[in-house]
Amino acid sequence: MLEENQSTTENVENGFISDNLTTPLIYQERTQRRLIPFLYVDDVFNLPNSLNLTTLGSVLSHPLETEASTFAPILLRVYGRQFFLLGILRFIGDILKFAGPILLHMLISSLQTNKEMSALLLAVYEKLLRIPAYKITDDFSSGKLINLMCTDIDRIGEFICSFHAFWGMPMDFIIALYLIYKEMGLAFLAGVLASVILIPLNKLIASKIGKYSNEMMSVKDARLKLVSELSHSMRTIKLNSWEYFFETKINLIRQKELKYLRYIKFLDAICVYLWASAPILITMMILATFTLILHEHLTAAKVFTTLALINILIMPLNAFPWVLGSMITGLVSKRRFDSFFSIKSTKDLKQFYSPISNSTTLIELEKNSFGWKSKENVVRNVQFKGEQGMLIGIIGPVGSGKSTLLVGILAETIIEGPPILLDERVLSEGFAYVGQDVWLRSGSVKENILCELPYSFERFRSAIDVCALTMDIESMPGKENYRIGGEGVTLSGGQKVRLALARAVYADKLIYLLDDPFAALDGTVASFVYENCIEKQLRSKGKLVILCTHHERFLGRADLIIQLDGEGNVLRAGSPEVILPNIVENQIIKQTENASEEENDGDLSQPMEAAEYVSPIDNEEKEEGTVKIRIYKTYIKAIGLWLSVLVLLSLIALQATRNATDVWLSKWSSANNSEHNNSKLFLQQDWGYPFASRYIIPLTSINEQNHEMFYFRIYIAIVGLNSISTLTRAFLFAIACIYAAKYLHQRLLSRILKANINWWDKTPCGRVTNRLSTDVSIVDTSLPFQLNICLASLFSLIGTLILTLVALPLLTLLLLPLFIIYYYIQKYYRRTNVELKRICAITLSPLYSHLSETVSGLITIRSLRISQFFSSKMRTLLGYNLRSSFSSLAASTWLSVRIQMLGLFVLTIILLASILDVTIFKLSHPGLIGLAITYALSITNVLNGLLTSFIETEKELVSVERICDYIDNVPMEEEKESSLLNNDDIPTIITPIEGHICFENVSLRYSPELPLAINNVNFRLKAGTRTAIIGRTGAGKSTILQALLRAHPIETGRILIDDNVDLANLGFKCARSLFGYVSQHPFIFSGTLFDNLSIANTNLNNTQIEACISERGLSQWLEQFGGLNKIICEGGNNLSFGERQLISLLRLSLTRPKIILIDEATAHMDEQTHLLMSRLISSMGCTLIAIVHRLTGLDEHYDWVIEMSNGQIVREGSPSLFSQK
Repeated sequence: MLEENQSTTENVENGFISDNLTTPLIYQERTQRRLIPFLYVDDVFNLPNSLNLTTLGSVLSHPLETEASTFAPILLRVYGRQFFLLGILRFIGDILKFAGPILLHMLISSLQTNKEMSALLLAVYEKLLRIPAYKITDDFSSGKLINLMCTDIDRIGEFICSFHAFWGMPMDFIIALYLIYKEMGLAFLAGVLASVILIPLNKLIASKIGKYSNEMMSVKDARLKLVSELSHSMRTIKLNSWEYFFETKINLIRQKELKYLRYIKFLDAICVYLWASAPILITMMILATFTLILHEHLTAAKVFTTLALINILIMPLNAFPWVLGSMITGLVSKRRFDSFFSIKSTKDLKQFYSPISNSTTLIELEKNSFGWKSKENVVRNVQFKGEQGMLIGIIGPVGSGKSTLLVGILAETIIEGPPILLDERVLSEGFAYVGQDVWLRSGSVKENILCELPYSFERFRSAIDVCALTMDIESMPGKENYRIGGEGVTLSGGQKVRLALARAVYADKLIYLLDDPFAALDGTVASFVYENCIEKQLRSKGKLVILCTHHERFLGRADLIIQLDGEGNVLRAGSPEVILPNIVENQIIKQTENASEEENDGDLSQPMEAAEYVSPIDNEEKEEGTVKIRIYKTYIKAIGLWLSVLVLLSLIALQATRNATDVWLSKWSSANNSEHNNSKLFLQQDWGYPFASRYIIPLTSINEQNHEMFYFRIYIAIVGLNSISTLTRAFLFAIACIYAAKYLHQRLLSRILKANINWWDKTPCGRVTNRLSTDVSIVDTSLPFQLNICLASLFSLIGTLILTLVALPLLTLLLLPLFIIYYYIQKYYRRTNVELKRICAITLSPLYSHLSETVSGLITIRSLRISQFFSSKMRTLLGYNLRSSFSSLAASTWLSVRIQMLGLFVLTIILLASILDVTIFKLSHPGLIGLAITYALSITNVLNGLLTSFIETEKELVSVERICDYIDNVPMEEEKESSLLNNDDIPTIITPIEGHICFENVSLRYSPELPLAINNVNFRLKAGTRTAIIGRTGAGKSTILQALLRAHPIETGRILIDDNVDLANLGFKCARSLFGYVSQHPFIFSGTLFDNLSIANTNLNNTQIEACISERGLSQWLEQFGGLNKIICEGGNNLSFGERQLISLLRLSLTRPKIILIDEATAHMDEQTHLLMSRLISSMGCTLIAIVHRLTGLDEHYDWVIEMSNGQIVREGSPSLFSQK
């Protein structure tokens, strides 16, 4: 197969696609059907050199290197002369169309679309790697980026394919009108008048469609942004039972999206009505002018020649609304791309840094200020000099700008002041950055540590040793090859931080920027990491470490400490002896350090932490063969049975009236023949004796002197019925498509939100995003477009065949073999085409996952100077997708060639049958034969259009198939599907509960191949007891909370609430609704502060929330923060980690649950804020279980302490017992 691909690449590059290349792909199903599953990525063609992503990358390099560029130069560099040369080919093809032969426009489309998809996807990604973080936060969310890379790029592709048709169709129209003029004389002006009337109407409709399309895309951006945020935080959402809240929120956004989609569809329906009715209206006006005004007599020759020419008009007239729609939506997407590419990017880091070559000074700031918005600095006037081997500490309260300072040093924020002085080696090699919100890739532990650097065994072992990861990795299945999920979902908070530290250590940079890495570590591990990693591994080797932390005890040996106030100003800077005594008493520092030294002598060995272990990420499955009947049934169900029947009836009425107009014209022209003119015998023959004698002949006698008016009146009546049928069909179809879009999205969203936690852990976010973006977009727009064409083609074929076969019965025998040939051609092509579509869809999921990983890790990627690797990986993933797309278009060309060949054969047979009928058999009168020949001339195009549109419809139905796959197969937590709003399963005996908790011999393991995470745990807590769980990393602390929240099933024992309610007997949502839970990684979504606080408090308004915050002593904080209307960016990126934790705890305090579970949620807070929130939670009078690493304040804030080790309780008692330790 690879050798064939090599040959294919060479031949396609030379502009040649032959049966020898494509036929083996089409017929592979027949030869391999019983041996292996059908098609995979390796089976498809390689890309030709012109579509090679490395080639396109070099072409794109120039416009992307500019600080701000627009979309047009990028497009022109990709296409160059080729695009305009294709326009010349289009012109020649349109001219030759009137002579008979038809050029294959599919080849033009394939060349354009592949190159466009390759270039634009790559251009968006390359541009993303060049945009500083503050621009991503402000201007483009991940939802908007995903929308750009799935919907907007498709629209640009449609725009490019429609561009030449846009100018080509008017040319077809003008030539056809000229030929009509040659036949009908000045009567053609009536057709021109009808066309001119339609132009301003279409212009108005087009402007409205463009307006609503732009608004719909903005709403879609918001929906996808929220979907992206939820996908990355679904564990927290499910453990808090917030699924219904966010399902409602997404559905409300979806309703706005569907509102604009409805406007677009209805306007489109009007547009379709106008242009679908145009051929008949033009015919009517031309004939009326010709007979009633010019008083000319119709002849069969004139009628059927005019009809044939008007049939040529049907294609451009019917296709023009779609082409116009593609042009409008493409221009909307073009403007969105313009806004993206015009963002000022980082062309040269030297605009932020001034290189220095001093051997000891690595970095120097001279009164620099940093912020996320222009003239809104978060940190001001920072000044310090960093030399080799120094430790510089940054301290300050929550929200003081510590994290912004580190990111600002990386040139990811707005920088004011002189350029930062930076060692030349650092400028080229980068920094080692570990943020609070740790970024990890989906891959193995080893891949995350190496981060594409060459592997060195000694260097690798040293990195994991000094970061206390040795025992964790040894306990993992597969050890360093253990695969972690996206963003490290299979690891605990402490393991994530230490893995990121190990990556930084392995990178071996000169400057290390560490943002509070000790917050997620217990005292023992934190002390070990500080001593062995920071002191022995980094400082001793001349590395500069800049450390932001709330754990001041680790700054006792710092060379410089910079203290920030709450406003981001430098309060003071100096040595630990000058700064630390004013923050923490020396006695506390020394006591803590001594305790740490004692703990360092202890054993760090622990089993794998409560690591939310999940199985390795599964490969995405796909269906095989053609689309199954159940998918069609599902789509009909989504539309609604009665609405589907109405659409079907409207299509029948439309085609019947359309054929009736032509049949009546045939009668009209035949009536004008001298031998038939107004003959009763003629009418009785054509209409049947009883019907003609009773109805037609009396009417004719009344109009004996003006039989032209008689025929024209009947003609007008039929045209009127056709117009009503066309309008009805257009609006019914628009309504049906909206119903289907709403139904399928609602079912899909509901199902994935009800999916169990294990499924979310195993499923990459890109797959979920792919379903809710690309597949939903296809159901919204592309599928209705193709289905509309398919149904219109089907009924047109039926009408054409009925009329043609009635007029020419001989065709029945002649056409039957051809239909058999058509059947076998489509049989093999359909299977190949659908399989290729499935591969295209599957290969998109890794693209979205990679994009999502890149957006969340942009700062780390750029700091390590590994952008080139991520760009290379993007090209590889994109190459897989484009190979399948290219193969699909090659297969389409294969089909097109055979269809055109068969079409010419069909035309020959029809003409032969006509000649035989007229000259020998004489089965029909000439007028009807003339009409049959007119229809027969178009039967090839109709048949070809049906086959092509049906195959394209089936290809788009793959998206419905993929949606149905999730709807039917995603495992849910509840055994039966029920509304998320339904809380009927909560027993009345526990509402309200008191808050007693009892663990009886509870054991839990995360996977059969792993040891027990907790083993035979027993304890009892009375209602209102405030309990702290302490222990080293991996001791089983988090597993206690996971067991309570039913995140994983317990293996033995039971958990009782109020001594009589077993949690295992409650539904998942019911059980979790009993608790309030705050995780190590707080969930914050884009919106206002009020939106984030009201997730679980929807009954509270602004005034009530402000009053509650005032009661908790946080009024001053709220005022400094910016009030409840303060805008929070996606994922809370414009907030410090401590601020996010504070908001999460404040949200919990507003809910007032009877039992609160906190997993080290104050770790990133300064001491003052930590004490404030501890007092706040302690004063709520509820049962509290908190995992803590800070041992200070246990006496004040807790009634009971449980110490865990190796999954068991080793000691429990009053806080005083542990303070004496």
